[in-house]
Amino acid sequence: VRDTRTMFRGRGWTSKVITLAYYPDGRQEQLFKQYNLDEHADLLHMMSYDAGGEQHSSLELGQKSADQGSKILPAHQLTMGVPFYGRHSRTGDWTTYEDLVQKHWPLDFSMDSVKAPDGQATVGFNGVKTMRTKVEYSLKHGLAGVMIWEVGQDCRLAPVVHGATTHVRTCPADDASLLLAITDSIAAAGRTRMRTAGWVAPALTGESKSEL
Repeated sequence: VRDTRTMFRGRGWTSKVITLAYYPDGRQEQLFKQYNLDEHADLLHMMSYDAGGEQHSSLELGQKSADQGSKILPAHQLTMGVPFYGRHSRTGDWTTYEDLVQKHWPLDFSMDSVKAPDGQATVGFNGVKTMRTKVEYSLKHGLAGVMIWEVGQDCRLAPVVHGATTHVRTCPADDASLLLAITDSIAAAGRTRMRTAGWVAPALTGESKSEL
């Protein structure tokens, strides 16, 4: 990591960002600090998901990860990992949020689980309300923000064209999007999202759950 940082600086790549992801079990944070990895990386992503059980990425897990991480590593370099997918409470199989929100619409935004197709278990995920709360907690406690795994699993707010193929909009309403929930929460806190050069906002329909 140190050599990568040195190379970036030597080549004048000042806009390059070095990130490291880790499982927030308490031991990893200690190892990062022991080897001074925080001095050579820009962001440290806490993978606060895939914990197993009925809810693989609970609000409590995210908060615990942030609290213990901040005691060892610089809070302003930490991001809380948030999932755009759900996991089966028994098998651990994953399902994208895009599929979940389409299959179970209208979906109560306070819900973080739905019945699994087998009818014998549940699929735990992060709904809109939990996603907003995680963003708010992260910003309130001085974290760099949240890290998404992964953004392509959200429902699409606008059609996406790849060559001759058009991938249609899949969000049943604008406010069903987890990415939009994150963006709105960041804006409400007076903060700005990190964006890549050339990013253009999608044209929204103006539809919301309450209007359907």
